[in-house]
Amino acid sequence: MPVRIVWNPIDKGLSVSALNLWIVNPVAFELSYFQNLEPVEAWNKITGYGNLIGAGIEGWIKTRELRGVSRFIELESNKAMQVFNEYNDIAFHTSLAEHQTRIFVKRYEKDFDSYSITAAEDYIKTPIELPSGRIIHISGRLDGSNKTSCIFEHKCKAEWDTEAIANEIDLDLQYNFYLTLFLGKTGNLPETVWYQHSRRPGGFRYRGPKKRVDELNEQYLERLKTYITENEDDHFYQFIGHPNLDRYKRFMHICMYPILERFLDWYEYMTHPNRKDQVNRHHYMTPYGLYNPYLEGTDERFRTYALTGSTLGLKKKKIYATNKPN
Repeated sequence: MPVRIVWNPIDKGLSVSALNLWIVNPVAFELSYFQNLEPVEAWNKITGYGNLIGAGIEGWIKTRELRGVSRFIELESNKAMQVFNEYNDIAFHTSLAEHQTRIFVKRYEKDFDSYSITAAEDYIKTPIELPSGRIIHISGRLDGSNKTSCIFEHKCKAEWDTEAIANEIDLDLQYNFYLTLFLGKTGNLPETVWYQHSRRPGGFRYRGPKKRVDELNEQYLERLKTYITENEDDHFYQFIGHPNLDRYKRFMHICMYPILERFLDWYEYMTHPNRKDQVNRHHYMTPYGLYNPYLEGTDERFRTYALTGSTLGLKKKKIYATNKPN
């Protein structure tokens, strides 16, 4: 029997977060998108803080006023508090996010005007015709754009490698996914992509202050705010990309098209009326103990080939005789 369908890639469109989840673990995708399940868990300050910053930036784009930043962050905070009972933790990060977003606005206000970023959370759903002739729809919301030539996308992370971002951008899934959405809507790739990173305070690798044993939350909050203000350059990274049609096509043919073809193979298997009689070649749970440098953002052995297609730095394996001498 097929799984209970509560999602399909025609009506909803496949988002980049959904595609990322499916690539990592198809069973997790089934549980989330087909069975409509989610874990019972506390408020996640990692994604929650990013949502607060993102809401503040959305408020700035739409209103061009700092009170718009505050209002949108407050709305996001209230939404979280209605779902989770970690009120103090949410309030702590809400105050910190507003402080950091205000610094962000001051730092990049002229860039928003220069790139004419006036649209925020613009929803796009577009069809893609795959090499097999099948059609799949992808969807997503652009953090910002000017609707004609520039995309603004924001990521909130604890750490980043600026050299890796610049070198690997042509194969970045999110970057190319949003290029595809923009291309589907306008018929052209954007001339410019403002790919913004904001550092999330706290966490294992954060270089800022840690909470002292007997320190009150209010005291720690003020120390963090002061540190962010005094170390502004360390908390923001602006990457400006200029998409190239040839490099984009390379990504689509070596990454996106094959992945989406496999996704539709999996989807057809999962929804087949006699799936129990079919050999399972598609649906699996990712085993533990794997090392995947592509997902972990570390150097892989065939890095140069992945980025450029060049075999420079590779050599033929040695073939050793297996027969023992007489």
